Amino acid sequence: MIEFFKTTNEKMEQLSSLEEGCWVKVTAPTEEEIERLSKEMDVPKPYILDALDSEERSRIELKRAEEDVRHSLVIVDCPYESEDELGYAMYETLPIGIVLTRSHLVTISLQDLPILEDVRSMKLEVYDTTNHKQFLLKLLYAVSYYYLKYLNQIIKQTNNLEIQIKQSMKNEQLYAFMAVQKSLVFFATALQSNKAILDKMEDVEHFMQQEENHDLLRDVIIENKQAIAMTDTYTQIISGMSDVFSSVISNNLNIVMKFLTSFTIILSLPTIVASVYGMNIKLPFMHNDHAFALILLFTLLITTGVTVIFGVENTFKNRENGGTSMEKQTYEKLAYYTIKEKILSGKLRVGEHISEAGIAKELSISRTPVRKAIAVLVSEELIEYELNRGAIVIESSMSAGRFIELLEMGEILIIQTIDKCKNKNLTYKPEKGNEILKEMRQIQKEEEVDLYLTLLSKWLLQFISQLGNIYAEDTVRKMKRDFFNKAQKDIKMIPVLLEDETLECIDQLTSHMVAKEHDEAKEVTKRLVNLYIIRTFR
Repeated sequence: MIEFFKTTNEKMEQLSSLEEGCWVKVTAPTEEEIERLSKEMDVPKPYILDALDSEERSRIELKRAEEDVRHSLVIVDCPYESEDELGYAMYETLPIGIVLTRSHLVTISLQDLPILEDVRSMKLEVYDTTNHKQFLLKLLYAVSYYYLKYLNQIIKQTNNLEIQIKQSMKNEQLYAFMAVQKSLVFFATALQSNKAILDKMEDVEHFMQQEENHDLLRDVIIENKQAIAMTDTYTQIISGMSDVFSSVISNNLNIVMKFLTSFTIILSLPTIVASVYGMNIKLPFMHNDHAFALILLFTLLITTGVTVIFGVENTFKNRENGGTSMEKQTYEKLAYYTIKEKILSGKLRVGEHISEAGIAKELSISRTPVRKAIAVLVSEELIEYELNRGAIVIESSMSAGRFIELLEMGEILIIQTIDKCKNKNLTYKPEKGNEILKEMRQIQKEEEVDLYLTLLSKWLLQFISQLGNIYAEDTVRKMKRDFFNKAQKDIKMIPVLLEDETLECIDQLTSHMVAKEHDEAKEVTKRLVNLYIIRTFR
């Protein structure tokens, strides 16, 4: 099926025929439609067939910069919801071919995918089909968004399965868990392939000429990296859970069998006593008027004694109350709070290795929930993974010395940005920075400290983005996370106390950059950093 769409007044409208600047949406085309595409739009037939191959890997052929080549091709793996052979929910990937022509953008897919429907209805953002490069980048951004969306659904699905398995004696949950594992394998492979084409696009000049496209491509790369990191983390968490879940099911079955065996033995005691007194021989109390009551009392005493011995009373109590307090608390939270308490209290020092086996043994749980807790603490930057060492405790608070090191790193990045603008004779565009400064001046700093600090870091990030170096931008983001998560209150107040000086220096820095007075801009930067350092020592 071939459909035509074009944006008009920020609305996606369907067309009856091909027009210049439109989006051509091709879904599972027939042989006649493939021939039509090849002839009318002069799209190479191999491009179409490659995009319709479900096993095709992500790749890119960006040749539009050459005048004698009419088309470029981007094939990217896109996620979608499906079911496995047993009917359990899972996620797979399917390639989407995106062909750029001089007048159109063509998407080719083997089936109608949710992402393309969202693009058509503009659920994610506003698109402009006439701006082909930007439209392509926004499509790639939507693909990364869907990976993150489905990864969050996978984690929710895993948590629900974990709760069910703790009380289950059947295999259905294990089959569903296998579907989750398969989904993560598909995602890991597809995301790495997508990363390769994004890295190649970053080196293509005609994608980096416009600042808007440059920033958008950076955002796509960051989203894709985040999806890769999430997939790796979740894969590590889930890697050992299958065997554990199988053991849990077996253990649940053993508990039930133990209960039934105990109950059977207890019920057999009255039967034994009744059988003995049913014999046609001389028996104790046979001529006693209260023989029946005495036998019942004797049977009751034996049954009660055996019940106490087997601990059936405790079993019933645990079942009625929903288990012990430790069972009420999930193992993951127990491991998380235990490790975090050890770090914050100093029992686990900076640089010390965290033993998964040791924590698991201490809490009498498996290593899987410990791994899960460590993954959460890694995201909170209390722990990091080191090659050949595993999980290592890192510094959880920012001292004055660490804050000064952070200031010095910020100074280095700003001066590098100034040098690049100077060496390449780049024109600094102050519009975004001025908008941020205007917003900073409008808020009440003492009452909205976090918002003020967020805007300050946002200004720094937009300034460093002039470098065009994704690693420098990642460094700024990490500096922001460290400052917000680890800096004490008195250190956090330093930028607020130096508010007037900060805004004045930023205004001067902006003016010097616009006027291309780069040496003066460096002096302003050094003066501001020195003010911060002096204030920190005070």
